[in-house]
Amino acid sequence: MIIKAINIEQGLFCTERHFTPGFNLIYSEENSTGKTTLLRCILYGMGYGIPGTKKFRMESTSIHLAIEKDNGTELILKRERADCIELIEAGQQYSFALPAQLHNLHEKLFGTNNADILDNLLGAFYADQEKGWTLLNRGKAIAGIRFNIDELIRGLSGRSCEELLLKRRKVEDSIKKYKQILNIAEYRDKLTVDVSSFTGLDYNRERLLRIAQLKVEKDAIKKEIKRLDNNIANNKKTIELIESMKLIIQLPTGEEICVTPDMIVGAVDSVELLKAKKKILIPQLEATIK
Repeated sequence: MIIKAINIEQGLFCTERHFTPGFNLIYSEENSTGKTTLLRCILYGMGYGIPGTKKFRMESTSIHLAIEKDNGTELILKRERADCIELIEAGQQYSFALPAQLHNLHEKLFGTNNADILDNLLGAFYADQEKGWTLLNRGKAIAGIRFNIDELIRGLSGRSCEELLLKRRKVEDSIKKYKQILNIAEYRDKLTVDVSSFTGLDYNRERLLRIAQLKVEKDAIKKEIKRLDNNIANNKKTIELIESMKLIIQLPTGEEICVTPDMIVGAVDSVELLKAKKKILIPQLEATIK
């Protein structure tokens, strides 16, 4: 197959390149002049899901390719949308939905319907400037397009290894099952060995819960004791203040008397009541600490 010409249009940008028969070298004196973009446009025009380069989106690009097959038949490929490509051969026009019908398109381009070949052709001839040639690699050639040299060799040799592949898958599945059984057995043994440790953990968990509960109770009791201390102190200050002011009141009879703390109804009793509540809480606080 020979690529004879390519036409690229994107917005106001438009360029056309013709290739001479034989060997064509694409080069430049400087970097970032479009060599990689041109190569990717050729592959994109052949139906591959190739990404664009910086500031060049393939999805908004229209590409026409002129191709000559090995038997001399000329093809025109028109990819004006990302999800569709048209092929013109001997006056006949075909339309292919991408990527669903990519195999059908490549059957006409490369003259084979062998899926092992069609799935791995790109990795056989594509050279990435960062990863290099991917022929000896297994994985991805570019943009998620997979490559497997084993499949390519099987396809080129024309051999069908379905039975062997099926046996290998069965062996691999059996190995996975045995590994799962082994993991379960090891886990069971670990449970048996560590059963006492688990019991201890349960016991420790109960202790931790009890400690947390006691801490909550202790904090509540300390908060209440602090509140009682503040009230006791405030009441004492009030009584001391009244006593220090030497207040004098006049009775309806005209008699004047000096106000003393014992004349304030419930003042002393309130302080004693608060002290009694505090005495009750102190043993409870000590119990939570122990």
